[in-house]
Amino acid sequence: MLTHIRKEPLTAEEKKKLKFVLKTRVIMGLIFIPILLPAFILMGYAAIQDIISGTTDGGTYFCIAMIFFCTFLLIRFVIPFYKNSFKNLKREDKLVVDTVILSISKNWTNKGFKYNIQTEYRFIDSWSITTVIKPSLPYHEMYVNMPITIHCFEDNSIDILYIEKTNVK
Repeated sequence: MLTHIRKEPLTAEEKKKLKFVLKTRVIMGLIFIPILLPAFILMGYAAIQDIISGTTDGGTYFCIAMIFFCTFLLIRFVIPFYKNSFKNLKREDKLVVDTVILSISKNWTNKGFKYNIQTEYRFIDSWSITTVIKPSLPYHEMYVNMPITIHCFEDNSIDILYIEKTNVK
């Protein structure tokens, strides 16, 4: 089966779900920012005071490293996450991709199962992808050579609307 890609308009339910997802993500951000921001401000203030007074030690360097590390994570993961969420809300259409699963690997870790699924269209990592609309086809029900339909966005590799089993005619 060759991969077949087509554009379809988003339904009212999908737009409503995208709006709900954005609200949830913003609320979660608003909960964590007031907790983390003062901690980093205090760590930065303490590190600056140690440097000015000339009493630097391991804790000073740890604070500086922690601030740089968290800033890197913020720029690398959090900002694109919210940027994609806002872009998703403005979208009018989606890609509907009919494809076939080429391979599946299932790995057990201390956090649960991680599924890596290779289709003719793209690679899907269950821990790196957010499936926005539930119920979607569960990863544990997928098998090799299974025809599936992926409802996703053209330039967003993080969010998938949902995956469904394709009925072969």
